Amino acid sequence: MQGQNVSAIQQAITEHIAGTDQLDDISIAELEISAIQSYDGVIPTAQKQTSLPPAHWQADFEFSAQVLRTVDLVPLLVNVLMHIQAPHEHRQRIYTVLAEMCSNALEHGVLGLPSAMKKSANGFADYYALRACRLTELEKGHIKVSLNHQPRDGGGALAIRVEDSGKGFDFKQRAKDLANNSTLSGRGEALLQKLCSSYNYSGKGNIIQAEYHWVI
Repeated sequence: MQGQNVSAIQQAITEHIAGTDQLDDISIAELEISAIQSYDGVIPTAQKQTSLPPAHWQADFEFSAQVLRTVDLVPLLVNVLMHIQAPHEHRQRIYTVLAEMCSNALEHGVLGLPSAMKKSANGFADYYALRACRLTELEKGHIKVSLNHQPRDGGGALAIRVEDSGKGFDFKQRAKDLANNSTLSGRGEALLQKLCSSYNYSGKGNIIQAEYHWVI
């Protein structure tokens, strides 16, 4: 069988050109691929990630506009967390917390998108279209993220602080509005309240801090 596929392709090209001048170069490569062996899903012991005992550590990041345009911060931060402390059974919850905090900082802080656009299902499409446009054109702004971990009995406490360069907002009034919230916006904060032991805004509303407790 070796070479037959290449010969068939060469013949098809010759017929397609039909005597006309060929302006572009044509390259053909044939690769032999052996059958994929079955995978039993078991990771070799040497490759398994080991979890550190709960320990104190802190990591600080600052992401510029150039980074924010091209990098999804949440998977990056979660991977850092998993490699340092590795509370794997809490990965999805921590991901959800970071996603809510970072998306608020980016969308409402750095990009200045109004939450009011998400009061209806139709408004969501316009909201994310505007988000994509402003993110593509982003030239200034930044997000700072601080992760501070403290050991606790049988686990640890992860303090997350996210600060953006936006104008901020009246977070005291926001808390009152959320008490009677029935719209599509603001539901992420209810999720933070459920998953975290505490969360609060400070500064001019451009800083959010949350604490997540985990137990092995």
